[in-house]
Amino acid sequence: MLINHLGSVMTLFCLLASTLAWAQRDLNGAVGLVTRIDQAAQSCLLLTSTAYDPQTQEGACRHQIFWNDKTSFTSTTALAAMTDVKPDAVVRIDLAADQSALAQKGSPFKATRVTVLPAGSKATGWANSTKTQLLTTVTPLAGMKGEITLDGQKITFTAPPKGLQKTDLFPVAELKNSLTEVRVYGALQADKRFLCSKVLVTPLPDPRLVDDPNLPRVLVMGDSISMNYHDAAKQALAGKANYYRISGNSGDTNRGVANFELWLGDTSVKGLHWDVVVINHGLHDLRLLDGDVHQVSLDQYRKNLETIFTMAVGKGFKVIWCTTTPVPGTRTTGSRRRQNDDQLYNPVAAEVLRKFPAITVCDLNALVRGSSVFDQWRQGVDVHFKDEERTVLGQKVAETILAVLQK
Repeated sequence: MLINHLGSVMTLFCLLASTLAWAQRDLNGAVGLVTRIDQAAQSCLLLTSTAYDPQTQEGACRHQIFWNDKTSFTSTTALAAMTDVKPDAVVRIDLAADQSALAQKGSPFKATRVTVLPAGSKATGWANSTKTQLLTTVTPLAGMKGEITLDGQKITFTAPPKGLQKTDLFPVAELKNSLTEVRVYGALQADKRFLCSKVLVTPLPDPRLVDDPNLPRVLVMGDSISMNYHDAAKQALAGKANYYRISGNSGDTNRGVANFELWLGDTSVKGLHWDVVVINHGLHDLRLLDGDVHQVSLDQYRKNLETIFTMAVGKGFKVIWCTTTPVPGTRTTGSRRRQNDDQLYNPVAAEVLRKFPAITVCDLNALVRGSSVFDQWRQGVDVHFKDEERTVLGQKVAETILAVLQK
């Protein structure tokens, strides 16, 4: 999510829906974590990416949602092969327009996704006017192949890798605070309540089952560089800290502003707190877009960091900022970056950090520029790291985390 206009940093903190009327906006399609579940009231708070009121610039990331006895709760699990599908099960086949045309001619086609629907679903044929969704039964074949009957013709089709899944009804009583991700569909009612008609549920693993409760908990919010050093840092902290990073790539600071609260989760839940949070943004901000402008301007980068740091230092955990690693050479294709543009962004971050003396700096940029381990890396244009380079970075991050924990 890109945030084009940000108001005062004091308005960027997430507010409970009860204190911000605009927070009860249309959430149809929103994804987030369920918190403060009230089964008796058929309600909970949905923790989502922060969105901003275009009129007031106030941000909200917690929204009260409701359900009733007609609301459908389902969960989805991946299937390894078409033989995992029961022959009498009803499936929904999603397919592109060109593949739909093949199916209508009775020719073999490729599906974009195949979903086994809950028991009781009906095989009604084409499910939409564009004929890109088909509800039918399937005869499983080898691998990801299956056979359907359409207009009296038997037709073979193929599901893509990771494109075969099963949907089951999910018992609403099994929703767990901060350990259940949902995508909600519904509508805003006349009384301003968002009523869910459909909730897609993804149960999340409970880290408390594997954490050492006697060790501190560490969260890394970072881009692909943090993904590069993840294994090495985790190994270096084994037996010293419960080390985690967010799922996927944090992207630029615009995304960091929008998702900071969501990435933290509900830290009021016992055992889901954080003792240290590591923040690592920059290489996406300095990417070049059409016209050779940066993805996030230096001025917006400054504002975003002020917002992120303000949110971070008020949470009760210790904060580490990792400097943006160098851009070794100018890349003119793909994710374009200009050599040494990190030297434009790091000074801005340093300027902002002077306002936040409690934040510790892990200077990965200086490490990469000064260590002989990166001599060959500096001859290329790829900003990513491998092998020993990753190990050195991970050890540096781990050392900084341990030093902060000892303060």
